Amino acid sequence: GTPLLAAAYKGHDACVECLLQVRAAVDASRPDGLTPLCQASKAGHTRCVELLLGSGANVEAAGAVYGTTSLLMASKGGHKHIVEMLLRYGADTEVAGRAYGTTSLVAAAQHGHTEVVTMLLQWGADPHKTLIDGSTALSKARSLGYEDVARALAQAMGEQFYDDVYEAGTLAHALSDSPTTIDPPTSYAERGCGGPECAQSPAHSPPAHSPAHSPQGVRPGDGGDGGDGG
Repeated sequence: GTPLLAAAYKGHDACVECLLQVRAAVDASRPDGLTPLCQASKAGHTRCVELLLGSGANVEAAGAVYGTTSLLMASKGGHKHIVEMLLRYGADTEVAGRAYGTTSLVAAAQHGHTEVVTMLLQWGADPHKTLIDGSTALSKARSLGYEDVARALAQAMGEQFYDDVYEAGTLAHALSDSPTTIDPPTSYAERGCGGPECAQSPAHSPPAHSPAHSPQGVRPGDGGDGGDGG
């Protein structure tokens, strides 16, 4: 690797700044394709990310093996300030890792990062997008017990959270030990919703941005250049 790669990985802000001032190649990558921005984003080094982006780092640079981008790695790690910076520099929320099809939204959801999930939704991340196995960010969050994340995703999909939980077969017996049959609303009208189109939209719409690619992990979510985790 290069000195800039090492400094970014370790979070040595002063070194990164000095190297950039002497025109170090900002996008010089490791053999696996990871750039200094990928490294700093993965490790959560906010100041390094700020310096690299300010020097023109490619926000969509991705690992050669899994296609892992900085946004996917930062989302998986729950680094919300870095996620916001990357989004403001045009990072694409819909880029998916090659192994499982994991997007930044899925990566954040399956690790329980509610604030990051909310931010990605506000920036237009698609909660309906499926992974290679057909699962979604919502099904991942629900299966792992991240209720706040699941609630945010269900609302973004135009569903009432309890309806989704009911359909998943996880609605607990309420108020008594006796099994109670609970009939879910049968129509959008009964739910007080006009239909799928009534999904909530962000109060403040961030600037439009274009597509990109990402991943990371050893469980559906970790690996080599970050690997994309399902």
